[in-house]
Amino acid sequence: MAYPKPLSQKTIDKMFSTWKPETVEKLHKYYETFSELYGVITLSDAWKVFKNYEPRITKRDFMAFSIIVRREDVPYRIYEENELYTEGLPNEDYRMIINKKLIGKDYGRYGKVYEVIELQGNKPYYQPENILSIKQLSPKWNEFHTFLKNLRSENGERLSKHTFMSSTDRISLEYYKSEQKRKKVYDTMSIPASERIYEAVLFKTLCGGMSIDPLTSMLEEAEAVLTERKLDKMFELLQEAVNNTHLWCNCGWTPVDLSKQYKNQGPPKAVVLGPGYQKAFENGELDKDEIIEMFNQMGIEVID
Repeated sequence: MAYPKPLSQKTIDKMFSTWKPETVEKLHKYYETFSELYGVITLSDAWKVFKNYEPRITKRDFMAFSIIVRREDVPYRIYEENELYTEGLPNEDYRMIINKKLIGKDYGRYGKVYEVIELQGNKPYYQPENILSIKQLSPKWNEFHTFLKNLRSENGERLSKHTFMSSTDRISLEYYKSEQKRKKVYDTMSIPASERIYEAVLFKTLCGGMSIDPLTSMLEEAEAVLTERKLDKMFELLQEAVNNTHLWCNCGWTPVDLSKQYKNQGPPKAVVLGPGYQKAFENGELDKDEIIEMFNQMGIEVID
């Protein structure tokens, strides 16, 4: 099912003609903020967050807005559940706000969407006091970016000037027959190495947290020269940047704040040993009495 094309601004204005301008403006700001802060969020969850900030706007208007903004040219998309999942249903509560950066092309275009949803799990959504003015990225990303720009390749060029062909580029050129698609690959290859690496690492981080890949693999393909000292500095900058960035996979929490959140909550008072444990007990991989004793020593009751 193809995503609908944007309508003209004139048509959009007509669809909003009976709405209060201030309501439309607020909803535009919040929907975009949700896409930037959370990456993916269902309308039902978005409403639960939104009503804490704007109690005067009704749920009816909040939901109805999604139908109209779906036809606008905005930095996010509104998907029905049945557009993402084969067995999904067109239910407004499960309609999703999705950052456009998460949507790929061709086969597997929703792979990153599914990945983020899975990693979000049951984490609570981050709700700062001034959500509309939140800065998603840590200032340390600027330092990390500058560090990449100043690295040199084996031919002596700074990565801010150096270009390279990645293994993905090579495979794409071998696979694509269309000149238009091949041109896009060459256009990507013309982007300076520091920019390609920075954008790839940032995107990977927002989706899944700290990861040394694709950083190390792309630096190797760009033939970057790294001493042990520079390598340590690079990872130090990256770790600081990641720890203080509001991640999609964390429902908008920074790793530092999420850690504090769970630490403040303390361990659960009771647990149920689920199917994974039960299977391990049956296979003899784990001893049930030992596991129960371990939880009891932690002050956690096991409900059998």
